[in-house]
Amino acid sequence: MKFKPGESVVCINDDFSWARKQYAASLITFPVRGKCYVVRAYVAKGKFPAIVLQGIVNPKVVYHDRRVREAGFWDERFERAPGIESLKQIAHELTHGFPKVKEDA
Repeated sequence: MKFKPGESVVCINDDFSWARKQYAASLITFPVRGKCYVVRAYVAKGKFPAIVLQGIVNPKVVYHDRRVREAGFWDERFERAPGIESLKQIAHELTHGFPKVKEDA
């Protein structure tokens, strides 16, 4: 399991063109690249683990294993959201400049 329920994740790939063709696009709500979400649960185990997200509740669909579950999203489309310390460091670097890198002589 790549992510645990309750973890914050960021969508890094929102190309769902294949899913939009397979499912009625108006019925499925898809994540958006760059947005942060919270993992609600895993809905499938096996070759293509899928996660469902808080704030997105989708209808049930047929998975590759022929089981019917809520439409989820391949976990490879997400990364863990940065923690507050990482965000503070990024903000500091953006406002104060990046640390100088020593070059080897």
